[in-house]
Amino acid sequence: MDLLDAEWRMGGLQGKALENALAELEKRREEADQPDATADKSRVITSAVRKQVDVVISHILDGVRHAHKIAEIGGDEERVIFAIHLSADEALTNAVMHGVEGDPSKLVRAHLIVSINEHRELVARLVIDDGGKGFNPESIPDPTAEDNLEETKGRGLLLMKRFMDQVRFNDAGNEVTLEKIVKPGPREEQVQEG
Repeated sequence: MDLLDAEWRMGGLQGKALENALAELEKRREEADQPDATADKSRVITSAVRKQVDVVISHILDGVRHAHKIAEIGGDEERVIFAIHLSADEALTNAVMHGVEGDPSKLVRAHLIVSINEHRELVARLVIDDGGKGFNPESIPDPTAEDNLEETKGRGLLLMKRFMDQVRFNDAGNEVTLEKIVKPGPREEQVQEG
């Protein structure tokens, strides 16, 4: 039974908003190109799109909280929210930075379905699609390997796999599905009384 089915879009800026965002993007990339810069220019995101991502994450978390309460599933809601927040932020930011290469005119879509399965478990499924050229997740080096400890690649994917129950990519590598399953547990009132 579906409790929530919602979709959001980020990017897609036009007109003056797009002009401003492109100017900001160019400036940030130039700054990241400086010898003393600490930021990688491929990891630059405009403030307008960052705000959109933050708003979408807020809606996702509100939706999961609401569905959790409706389902009366019990358990540690904040732990679930933390896992989804961390993973959604990482996946959405990656889609914006790498999938659409920071281009504020291009769209990134997020689709959230929260349902109850046959075991009375709450299932939150978030699909993020950037329509970009994609990547092969198997090509990302293990960030915990000794040779890669100083590298920044792969940490987000590692975190998503650690905090979500399933992380799947489509064949093109431009769509990721994050799934969190919440097993029924004691309700907060019962925990507080005990």
